Amino acid sequence: MVLNIFRRFLPKYLHGNFVSANIHTMLEIEDINKYTDPYLYKIFPLIIKYAKDDDVEKIIFECFDLLSCDMELMCRYMANYSCKEFLVHLLLFDIWDYKLTPKKHQILSLLREVLITHLNSIGACYCNYYFPAEIDDNEPKIKQPINLKPPQKSPKELKDLIFSINKVYNADNLKDFEITNILHEIIYNYSKNHFYYVLRDECIWKIEIRYNVEYKVEKAIIGEISQYNLINRDREPCLIDVKTGLEIGIGRQIKTPFIKNGNTIMLQINTYDSFLGTNERIIKALTFKPVQCHWCNPDTSITNEKVKCERCRILLNELNDFNSNIYKKGAQKSDLNKYVTSIGINEVANLSELRKRRKELLISFVNENKKYIDDKELIETVKSSIKDSFSSHIAYSQL
Repeated sequence: MVLNIFRRFLPKYLHGNFVSANIHTMLEIEDINKYTDPYLYKIFPLIIKYAKDDDVEKIIFECFDLLSCDMELMCRYMANYSCKEFLVHLLLFDIWDYKLTPKKHQILSLLREVLITHLNSIGACYCNYYFPAEIDDNEPKIKQPINLKPPQKSPKELKDLIFSINKVYNADNLKDFEITNILHEIIYNYSKNHFYYVLRDECIWKIEIRYNVEYKVEKAIIGEISQYNLINRDREPCLIDVKTGLEIGIGRQIKTPFIKNGNTIMLQINTYDSFLGTNERIIKALTFKPVQCHWCNPDTSITNEKVKCERCRILLNELNDFNSNIYKKGAQKSDLNKYVTSIGINEVANLSELRKRRKELLISFVNENKKYIDDKELIETVKSSIKDSFSSHIAYSQL
């Protein structure tokens, strides 16, 4: 009954297709809801039935916080409701509240906009893991994964097919507390790190929710989608941050919704335990930010050459030793800071390319002057430090 009311009264912009959304740029600012299919109807029953009250309160708090509503207002609105009741109230407030002032109506409309964006994003994260569906004890269970040829079907037919496969797939049902904990992990991550993510076959989308006060109410809630390409290889699987080009290790392969083997597509079901491990690794990768450094991660707004990360400080000391040795043998002494920064951030496509070119420049500098150095160990030490400082791969152990 409640879901039928939602379908009748909620805004039409919820109807889109997250799975088929096509993002070409490194970072797009979009209305996230137009990419959903609509996950609200899928996640809402799970939230009501399984989510902890504290987690529902976190979602509501994030809505108020984004709009800079004070806590007094939040408490006043929620005084007569439990957290889950208030969730329903925000979604359906204008069905029965006909005497709202324009200001209160606008606030509640904005709160609903951001709430829907949160619920859709939570649903997109949850549903793209393809957890096992309920299995009827009277139906046969299949012992092996089902292989499918690429179906020539409409999206709706494909979804129905996936659902029927889930029903007979031999995977343990999620227990109630496991669904509760999965929802908790997704919501807790947003509360802590302020992003959701969506697992796809070849990439992961990091979703951050923003509010632009200058836009109309129905377009004021926007989202930033950052794409990370998934390199799911056997050895050193990683995510590639499309914006920086850096490879960020994830320690083990991720079980994506589908796996391709030649012309065969196999559906992959995630268990509770596999979710916990994957979720932890993805969050570590998506929260990674390289330390600001004049050499390996420069900030164009700051020109202070003394700002260096620990690795580059060690490298500078080693290069100074190298520089002093070649100067004693008659070679020209170099200004290392000017030498390294002769390749500027504006000359390259991204941070990964900057690191690569600066690494090549310093390796070339060492090779050109190693004839002046008797200490072969120093040469190898300096080269190793150069590669460490300007590596485009961040190992999982470094996160």
